[in-house]
Amino acid sequence: MSSVDKSQLSDDAPPSDEEMRKRLKPAPTDDQVLEVIRSTYTKEGDETTVEIIKELDSYDDKNYWVRIGQQEYLAKVHNGVESQVYWKARQPGAAEDAKTGCVIDLHTAIFQQFSQPEWGVTTSVTFPTVAANDEVSLHSLPVHSAADSPCRLVVRLMRWIPGNPMSSSNYLSMESLVHAGRYLGKTALGLDALAPDQVQYGKRYHAWDGKHTLDLKPFISYVQGEERQNMVRSVLDAFESQLIQTKVGDSFRSGILMGDYNDANILMNETEHGEVAGLIDFGDSVIRVPMLEKR
Repeated sequence: MSSVDKSQLSDDAPPSDEEMRKRLKPAPTDDQVLEVIRSTYTKEGDETTVEIIKELDSYDDKNYWVRIGQQEYLAKVHNGVESQVYWKARQPGAAEDAKTGCVIDLHTAIFQQFSQPEWGVTTSVTFPTVAANDEVSLHSLPVHSAADSPCRLVVRLMRWIPGNPMSSSNYLSMESLVHAGRYLGKTALGLDALAPDQVQYGKRYHAWDGKHTLDLKPFISYVQGEERQNMVRSVLDAFESQLIQTKVGDSFRSGILMGDYNDANILMNETEHGEVAGLIDFGDSVIRVPMLEKR
């Protein structure tokens, strides 16, 4: 991503976006996370207990189930790639379009959108910092690459949504699946209603975006068997000739999609029919063409 702060990089050759995500994946200790939470989300001199209940699985970020006093929260330490884009957009003299592609600002807009009851979607709500009343805070923390540590990382404290991931259910009723489909529809409607300036936050490169299907070409050689390679090649050739070269794809409607609506991110309640209790993880949200995506 071109807007990553190159002063954070240690190699001469420009690394790919995916390489940067691995290098700048947060690697703080539990004590460092607890100190960030205490100093940012509790008042000075407050003796409230802060503890990590459990570290949660995450691909690019670090997520923690935490307790402050008697309340439970989700603490997220964002990847250094997104954190650097966020930081640069807030520097004096930054270009007017510096927030374009800032996924952290996109998350904030999405959380604010679904905090409105009219959408009927339960997802994370950000708790502001104590001192500055900001949605997020920046901290100097270690990342996986020692050469790039410490790195400015965005930290966000969010509402904990109780429920069990759909993936943990041994059985799903037809009612559960129907409710999940309706929930996706309500989520899509809410995202479609984002303001134009908020939509621009999602204008970024994402490897899973269907528009970038041709980026798979260099990996065809890793597919086992010539017949399978030819099948993949024929699909990519058709995509290029019928959608890209004809520019037909340019006429398709685009908008913000969640991009990761799956059974790991759909939380279910424990009622008889197992209805959806909430939705988590908007990390793959980006401007996409719905026609090219599973939705």
